[in-house]
Amino acid sequence: MGAKVSGQPFALEYRTIDRSGDVHWVSAQGRCFHDALGNPIRFPGAIIDITQEKRRRNMQAALLRLGDEGVEQLGDAVDYSARSLAIIGETLELGQAGYAAITDDDRYFAVTAQWTDGNSPPIPSSGKIGRIERRLVDRLTQDGTLVVEDVHLHPATRDNIEVWQGLNVAAMIDMAVVEDGRVRIILFLFSSRPRNWDAEQLAFVRDILNRAWTYSRRRLAERQLIETETRLRLAQEAAEIGTLDYRPLSGAFDMDERCRAIFGIAETAEPTFPDDLLGSITPEDCPAVKAQVEKALASAAESLLDLQFRSFNRVDGGIRHVRLEAQTVAEEGRVVRFVGAVHDVTEERTGQEKQALMTRELRHRVNNTLAMVEGLAGLTMRRAATPQEGLEAFVARLAALREAHEILTTTSWTSAPLRAVVDRIMADRDVTKRIHYGGPDVPLSARQSLALSLTLFEMLSNAIRHGSLSGDTGTVDLNWSVSMTPSGPHLRMSWKEHGGPAVQPPRRFGLGLKLIRQSLPVEIGGTVELTFPPDGASLVIEAPVHLGQDEAEDR
Repeated sequence: MGAKVSGQPFALEYRTIDRSGDVHWVSAQGRCFHDALGNPIRFPGAIIDITQEKRRRNMQAALLRLGDEGVEQLGDAVDYSARSLAIIGETLELGQAGYAAITDDDRYFAVTAQWTDGNSPPIPSSGKIGRIERRLVDRLTQDGTLVVEDVHLHPATRDNIEVWQGLNVAAMIDMAVVEDGRVRIILFLFSSRPRNWDAEQLAFVRDILNRAWTYSRRRLAERQLIETETRLRLAQEAAEIGTLDYRPLSGAFDMDERCRAIFGIAETAEPTFPDDLLGSITPEDCPAVKAQVEKALASAAESLLDLQFRSFNRVDGGIRHVRLEAQTVAEEGRVVRFVGAVHDVTEERTGQEKQALMTRELRHRVNNTLAMVEGLAGLTMRRAATPQEGLEAFVARLAALREAHEILTTTSWTSAPLRAVVDRIMADRDVTKRIHYGGPDVPLSARQSLALSLTLFEMLSNAIRHGSLSGDTGTVDLNWSVSMTPSGPHLRMSWKEHGGPAVQPPRRFGLGLKLIRQSLPVEIGGTVELTFPPDGASLVIEAPVHLGQDEAEDR
């Protein structure tokens, strides 16, 4: 009705059934013409029988589908057979289709795969070859093909018409694969109505049978090869190994995805030899690698190579450590193939370098710590009134040093937050509630954190013994801040005691205060002002903030 009203061209393809029961595809095309008032007055058109063209297109499309799906999507011969039956059944509009295998003793059959349109009954899955089946097998052994357009008329079927009617079969095609005079497999195609099978349809069926048989015969060998390749690929992927393959005679050069990633070659790029192998190797390593590869390619005998070099990755710009294990294949005195396995060993090499660095770092830390402990022990014991007093003071200072080490260990000795240092020194003290402290969480270098830990310990010990915390009401204010200067971030820390006994400047400084005045400025790289006004001891520390940098200059 739309074309009649609109006057637009009309085109439609549909099926018809003629008096003999054959189905035809027709194409109807036409256009409705209107009078001046827009009323339809004439609708001329033409109807064309396109059955052959339609069938030809459908069969071509079916073969393409089978080719595309067979290898890429289907996993074994059973899947391939089932899919090919569905394609042939739908394309030729059949009732049943299937494959039947004949046993080696030629006495039994087994349906290995079958398809039905949902209206026709399935064929029994197995059975003994009886008189009816024997007649068909014998004909197929001789001719390979049996074509029946009407089971009522064909000599091979008309004597057993009730059997075919029970299976809803009115026409059929049987094709067999015959080897060494024996039928190996039969492709049976049944139609529920009489059919005039043409040459194109028979060629289509033969093509599918040949494909299915060839596929099934190849499948076992292919599966074994695939399993071997899969195991190799999984092993390579687990080890992150790439492969390359160069054929000198043809110049062909292939790199797999992993190998391309290692050398930074795009997936769409066509690799060339030797440019894409040697071109990315660093100038320091390239001459040696090039010489080894050229020597192997020039040799009349097969060679094994195990090379390690640094490569510049063209994608991310990074330098990678690469290991290439390669082998040449020689024929008639010349190399015909150069194959290799490529492994990115950057993490392994980096791990080795890190291990060496950590060993040097540990040696440096231990030496520094032992020197500090040795100095503390010597000074403490020399200035102590008694050995017991010296031992107690030394143990207390070691405890402060240990707290600083604990903090540094959590950050791999790169830096320590100032607040964590203060928290550690002030923890588990009876007077902690009378110490008011606060400030930003400033990162300290390892050297600064150790020095400040000992300084805060000495100031706290002095306040408890002689200063504001020696009584019940005194307090300590500990504050710090960071300001930006032309040379970078700058730390200012202030310790101020209040409410304690009147303070007299010491006539002589003990070890702790001496360390603060003389050693602390050197350790923190800043200045220290330690004073003793009457209202309480005061310490002002100023130093640059190293933002986690360590004391590399001492190494």
